[in-house]
Amino acid sequence: MRGTFTEQARGIQIVSAAIEVIAEHGYSAASMGRIADRIGVSRALLNYHFRNREALIEAVVTEVYATGYRAVRPGMDAETTASGQLRAFIRGSVNFYLQSPQHIAALTEIIAGTQKGDFRPVAEHVSTELEAVALLFRDGQRAGEFRDFDPYVMARSVRGALDATLGARAADPDLDLDHCGDELIMLFENATKAG
Repeated sequence: MRGTFTEQARGIQIVSAAIEVIAEHGYSAASMGRIADRIGVSRALLNYHFRNREALIEAVVTEVYATGYRAVRPGMDAETTASGQLRAFIRGSVNFYLQSPQHIAALTEIIAGTQKGDFRPVAEHVSTELEAVALLFRDGQRAGEFRDFDPYVMARSVRGALDATLGARAADPDLDLDHCGDELIMLFENATKAG
């Protein structure tokens, strides 16, 4: 996005509209024209802020992950132990899913729509998140809170369990995500604790 306050505000508005359109109509149907129509601007204005659709999709992915980070990080920072941070990460992630369903729907559509091509806007964010969770596990192992295990494999397991919970919620909108979060916390506490 470009420089002035007004330009930045317009860029944020465009990204928000893109999230809505992708969540409602799917990745493939989220054209620049449809997004422009959503906020009543010309496609040329979108192209001023984002050189092409891929750049806009990348901005959407960045915004979804930034929103998730803002939802999860404060709870983790409030904890003084690695096990507390793990609980806060899982609980914060589940709360983010509950509080930001359009963000999650848009991200799910983008992942599904970009799996087969060279354009993989989500991969870097996933890698960064996995490294952060693996570091949390390494810190917990050094502190004696966690048993010996491969931190990266465990980080992928946590991410996979959270993703599976999202999939289960998509199949069953009545699924109690709070309960799922409690169960995941218990599962990973038992899987990681020392002794």
